Amino acid sequence: MNMSGSILVVDDKKEFLDSMRLILGGRFQIDTAQNGREAIERIKQKRYDVAVVDIVLPDFLGTDLLDRIKQISPLTEVIMITGYPSIPTARYSLKRGAFDYLERPISNETLMERIEEALRRKEERLREDQEMKRLLAENRQLRSRLLAMREQLFQVKRTHSMKIAEALLGLIGIKDEDVKLHLMSVRKFTDPIGELYGFPKEVKLDLEMAAELHDIGKLYISRSILKKSGPLNDEEWKEIREHPVIGAEIVREIWENENAATIVLYHHERIDGRGYPEGLSGEDIPLLARIIAVTDAFHAMTSKRAYRDALPVEMAVRELEINKGTQFDPDVVEAFMGVLNRLGLK
Repeated sequence: MNMSGSILVVDDKKEFLDSMRLILGGRFQIDTAQNGREAIERIKQKRYDVAVVDIVLPDFLGTDLLDRIKQISPLTEVIMITGYPSIPTARYSLKRGAFDYLERPISNETLMERIEEALRRKEERLREDQEMKRLLAENRQLRSRLLAMREQLFQVKRTHSMKIAEALLGLIGIKDEDVKLHLMSVRKFTDPIGELYGFPKEVKLDLEMAAELHDIGKLYISRSILKKSGPLNDEEWKEIREHPVIGAEIVREIWENENAATIVLYHHERIDGRGYPEGLSGEDIPLLARIIAVTDAFHAMTSKRAYRDALPVEMAVRELEINKGTQFDPDVVEAFMGVLNRLGLK
């Protein structure tokens, strides 16, 4: 088989190197080195197809030189040769990436055959390497297109979500402008708290829209109850406690977003299990619902209501602190305190 390639022969015996030039020079491009340091310098300057390396060198163990060659030029095939055969050394060499391990005396035909076989393997590995690079490039391009498509779909979803929220806010505003303003205000807390938690943008969108729609179920609550200046009676409380269930159904049916519907459904649950509509407790309450519970309560306390004046921010913060672990998730309260600091409200 007529093959050509660049060969580096490393041996401390000048006579052997001269013979290799005569035997191999007519078929291959031959360079030689008499020690490990010289070999390393040559490999740094030129990438060889095959290196023929003696196990015993004046300054290096051949196995150490094998490691250095593979570090510098991983595709170079290395044939180890020795006059002192050792099974452990042979195993180590092959394990570390040597192509072959030959014992002296070596016939010219055997050496030529092994070099040609090493060149064939080098070409195969090169083709495999090029194919892998091509596949990786195609994968990067495909991933880039998929990410672009995902971004487009997200923007469509976001636009669609905002239109739905705008329409529903318009309806609740007709019934009760205070509820509308409350929903819009609670939404403003979701972006900084979503950033603090490191939520992906899809989760942040669900949180944002759920915040803006968490009281949308009040569309079906009597206006007289919403505007009542005195305490609610049992029947009125029963009706008001229906608004998370109604709101979740509205979000589920109109927006078709189960995650956001779940947030709306559970935003009045309490950590101690005394909330509504299902009396969930602790981590059984979804995290996003626990977040809305805190932001909702804070804005409600700091807003004027028909039955009371707005509380000062300091007092509202105090109420959140007092009710950590009973009404509110302590970790969420702490995170919300950080948001208030960032917004300059605390």
